[in-house]
Amino acid sequence: MGGIADTFSGLAWLSILGAGFTLYQLSKSWHTFWNDELPRQDRQLAVSVAFFMLVPVGVLLHELGHIVAAWSTNSQVLGLHYFVYWGYVEYIPATNDPLLEWYVSLAGNFVSYALGIVCLVAAIFATRLKEVVRVMLAQLGILEMAQTLLLYPLISIDPAFDGDWDTIYSFRVPFASGLTLAVHVISLVGFVLLVQRNREANRLLRG
Repeated sequence: MGGIADTFSGLAWLSILGAGFTLYQLSKSWHTFWNDELPRQDRQLAVSVAFFMLVPVGVLLHELGHIVAAWSTNSQVLGLHYFVYWGYVEYIPATNDPLLEWYVSLAGNFVSYALGIVCLVAAIFATRLKEVVRVMLAQLGILEMAQTLLLYPLISIDPAFDGDWDTIYSFRVPFASGLTLAVHVISLVGFVLLVQRNREANRLLRG
């Protein structure tokens, strides 16, 4: 794909090293990490777990969302290309209908969007969960939402990067693209307000 995609492919190797180091730290402090206390060291480790170990799972779920959507339209999936922090799915559309392409492109992002919301809601309201779990969920939720609503649309500006948002916002299906844009803007405003004003979210994210 070139451009930003090549950069992310290179960073994937660094992320694998980061995940290995995080696993090493986790193995050393396994018992204290899961107790009811949350000192600064354990909080920092929880953030590392979310970034280096859970975000790649979210990326994989994102790509699986594309695959399930393609299958649901009787399209032929040719392959899944997964590079830890980004990936893509090759498929042959069942028809040339631009609505089908919009739907398959949106599906992966919807999975990331839904995952972000579920994680944030669980982190904020599931008070019976261990504090370290709530911190990891909050971090994963904020990362998924930031990726879906901010990062991914921004990197789609790169002409060498042919991403989902290029198809979603092609406006070949004006109603679908317009509806997506409306939900996107409303969600972005809500996301910013949550980060700024929700005390529990701020406590879990910043300590």
